[in-house]
Amino acid sequence: MPSKSKLKITQSDLLNRLSAGLFVSVIFLISWLWIKPTLVFFGQGQIICTDIYTPWKNIFAQTPFYPGLCIDWPASVLSYIFFHFNFAAAIIITALAIALYTIAGKIAKSLGRENLKLLSSVPAALLIIQYARYYHWIEEPLSTLLAATAFYYYNKTKLKLKTKFTLFFISTTLIYITIPKGLLVFALLCTIIELTQKNFRNSLILLLIAVLSPWLCNLLIFKTDIIETCQRVLIFHPGQGFACNIITNISIAYWPILIILCKIIKPIKTSISKLKKIFTAALPTILVIAAVFASADYTTRNKKLVDYYSYHQNWNKLLAKVETLSEKNYDILICHDVNRALYHKGQLTSNMFDYPQHYESLLLNNKDGFTGGILWLVYPKLGDIYYELADINQAEHYTSEALELFGYYPHGLKQLALINIIKQQYSTAKVYLNALSKDPLYRKWAKKYLDKLNSPQLFKLDKNIMEKRNLWAGKDQDLANRYAPQNLFVANPENKMAFEYMMAFCLLTGQHTPIANSIKYLDKLDYPKGYIPKIYEQAILFYTQMTGQKANLATRKISAESLKTFQRFSQKASATSNMTTQQASESLSDDFKNTYYYYYHFLRPEK
Repeated sequence: MPSKSKLKITQSDLLNRLSAGLFVSVIFLISWLWIKPTLVFFGQGQIICTDIYTPWKNIFAQTPFYPGLCIDWPASVLSYIFFHFNFAAAIIITALAIALYTIAGKIAKSLGRENLKLLSSVPAALLIIQYARYYHWIEEPLSTLLAATAFYYYNKTKLKLKTKFTLFFISTTLIYITIPKGLLVFALLCTIIELTQKNFRNSLILLLIAVLSPWLCNLLIFKTDIIETCQRVLIFHPGQGFACNIITNISIAYWPILIILCKIIKPIKTSISKLKKIFTAALPTILVIAAVFASADYTTRNKKLVDYYSYHQNWNKLLAKVETLSEKNYDILICHDVNRALYHKGQLTSNMFDYPQHYESLLLNNKDGFTGGILWLVYPKLGDIYYELADINQAEHYTSEALELFGYYPHGLKQLALINIIKQQYSTAKVYLNALSKDPLYRKWAKKYLDKLNSPQLFKLDKNIMEKRNLWAGKDQDLANRYAPQNLFVANPENKMAFEYMMAFCLLTGQHTPIANSIKYLDKLDYPKGYIPKIYEQAILFYTQMTGQKANLATRKISAESLKTFQRFSQKASATSNMTTQQASESLSDDFKNTYYYYYHFLRPEK
């Protein structure tokens, strides 16, 4: 039988292993299933903060050498993984969190404080918080981890003072060249450890060396000024707001605070009950869960999910997610995605007014309203919607703009290849396909189309290509008129999406006459016989009431349900004649908020 002392050690080890397993599992599951790290590349108004890895680019040969190039390259590779593989991204975040937790624990242990597990879990919690708020500067936690690791081994060395100063100078120089964002962490840790030992002279020398190293590097290697040096070393993101910068810099300030607390906190040796031991072991996990869900940016998460579902054309999930959004978070970009989803679900002509609407949302035609970072979202969306509308020239223009903004945009390369195949510009298509064939994720697709280029007649068997060729008007159009889908429909009356978007534009701008005069096109567009889409019926009834004229419905009829709804609205609306607009809106909202009648009277932009 094992002795009691051995039994206690075994129980303690088991508890530690269970605590570590729980900690790792929770971080992974939160990252994978809730945060969904691939979302950092999607969302309303969010700028992609790190370039995505370009598979064929030798960054060290093709980019001028600068401080941090060595960390930027692996960060861009990780960004590429994040963009495409949510599961792998969650593994990377979990591994990084574990590494931060481990090195913090090792530093604490080296300073004689072995049981500060809760304190050691803080950098992991801060990392998960940043991802729960969808910041994506992965080179920063990587740099911090490497700098803290460098300090741990530097502090363990037992060298003479001059040799240690030389080692510090070499270390700070290498850190600035490779991971400049980690220089501040390394220098602060080394300086503070000297201060805690009351070696004031040594700490001052280390501080001077830490300042001297990047200055010499810039003077002799990089030829940069002091401002650029500060930009490389200090962490500040002007485009991401106060909260982002506070959280990011707390993750830096943690490391010197850790050393100070290790020196201040005295170990307490008291007997602890089994229940308290279990609770103490679970504290790091509790900290992560509480920190993430207390500080997560739920609004950003929901908007990013909508954009993510739009990108992947998952229309069911997109509409389900939109229903959970508050009206204040429902912006024009989300409205654009909703209308696109409704069209592909066959619901744009029936459920359009179940969602808040604005005519600018259809084709994002407010040029002046979209500037700066939001263009990262607008151009890809415009490229996609015009491609679907078969306005191939416009699609090419905006996809090219998106490609120029992103630097590397595989979806854009794929779309530009298809556009040039549709236009039978095969030599240009080959350029995009050759570029895409170097991407491991798109190689198979690109090779298939490269093979087809050798026999262009094979494209006649490609349903997508032929459909777009048949619908494409083939004429260059003025880019200023991109918000007028009627041009597409006039050029090709078989373009059903152009028809529905034209009708939606007329509805959203209060134009009833075009609706009443367009019912004749329904036969050519394969709408069910005798059927008129619900919101078109509502517009026609308005047209009849306002003009006293009957619309030409051919063989189609207004449904009894729509007639009944219109009569009810007319009766209730007449009863609000003495009310203010606000009072009338509230009176009619419950019964008619999802109708065109309500939108026309109370929600049109002119109102």
